[in-house]
Amino acid sequence: MQLPALALVPGARATAVASGHRANAEAVAREFGVPHVFGDAGELAGSPDVDLVIVSSTPDSHARYAIAALEAGKHVLCEKPTALDAYEAAQMLAAAERHPDRIAWMDHELRYEPNRRRVRELIASGAVGEVRHIELSLKPYLRGDGRPQTAEAPWKLVVRRGTRRGHPRRRGVAPDRLVPLLDGK
Repeated sequence: MQLPALALVPGARATAVASGHRANAEAVAREFGVPHVFGDAGELAGSPDVDLVIVSSTPDSHARYAIAALEAGKHVLCEKPTALDAYEAAQMLAAAERHPDRIAWMDHELRYEPNRRRVRELIASGAVGEVRHIELSLKPYLRGDGRPQTAEAPWKLVVRRGTRRGHPRRRGVAPDRLVPLLDGK
């Protein structure tokens, strides 16, 4: 998802990709013309060809990889969720504070999406009255490079509660998708 978007950013180019499964990284590098491949994000962070590390791994490795990148003097953009718990998040913050000349950001990319901003404005202005229930229906869309978003995308999470013992089943987006919509930031 990040590589097609990076191709649209003037002056940006992907120089390296890493995966714990090196064959996966090699396949991605071939597909997108990325010159350097690593079997570990720590190795990637140490590369002199890298200025910014985008941490888009599984959440259990976000803190480890973001901290390694900051300690190696790289800028960091980390996908959400930030970390698994407050302790890991505090470690990440401490690493960022040790390197104030480096940018360390969390990727809440949908926060500024125009439709979501408009919904937030309508709610904040009282135009829709008191909000008592919200139901979102996210439809497939085109990615920045024109390829369609797939319905099987791993980030399209379904929240299911009480599927047994007579409890109602609920389906919907994970709560981290709703918070940026309503938090006013």
